[in-house]
Amino acid sequence: MHGGRKRTGNREQGTGNGERGTAGKISGNRERGKRIQKGKHWVPTPAQFVITCLSVSHYVIIRNVEENMGSAYHRDLRVWQRSMDLVERIYELSNSFPKQETYGITSQLRRAAVSIPTNIAEGNGRSTRRDYAHFLSIAFGSAREVDTLLDLATRLRVAEAGKVHECLVLLDEVCGMLYAMRSKLVAN
Repeated sequence: MHGGRKRTGNREQGTGNGERGTAGKISGNRERGKRIQKGKHWVPTPAQFVITCLSVSHYVIIRNVEENMGSAYHRDLRVWQRSMDLVERIYELSNSFPKQETYGITSQLRRAAVSIPTNIAEGNGRSTRRDYAHFLSIAFGSAREVDTLLDLATRLRVAEAGKVHECLVLLDEVCGMLYAMRSKLVAN
């Protein structure tokens, strides 16, 4: 052991107190608890093990996404979950639209609503923060499209104002989260 690092096999590991290892990785895990000691050796937690197994560039991306968004998996993102709720509400609302609107506002509204969570998921699966921010921008644009189409549905009297208002409240929540996430990605 030298300089606070243990040598295990062909790689060095930090002692769990935030020291840098050989690949520039931070070995400790301040947010998710300490490593577990088994016998003479320190065993990383499952989250640390996964991050250690990835290349340095992937480690940095996952670490930053976890810090800023709380999760590296799109299904765990609150914005994705709320946008999926929005899609369900949009489908329920558009079921009451007149049949002659099936290929008009109904189709366009549904496609725009579905575009929000799908772009969040696709951006989350990309390998750079820039790509992630780009897909969040697309999702935000789709959210604005849904806003416009809901306004149009109210003006054309194909939807009840009360049900549209429920969708708009949920849409505003999703837009706020998208804006905050994108701002954090772009700022760092």
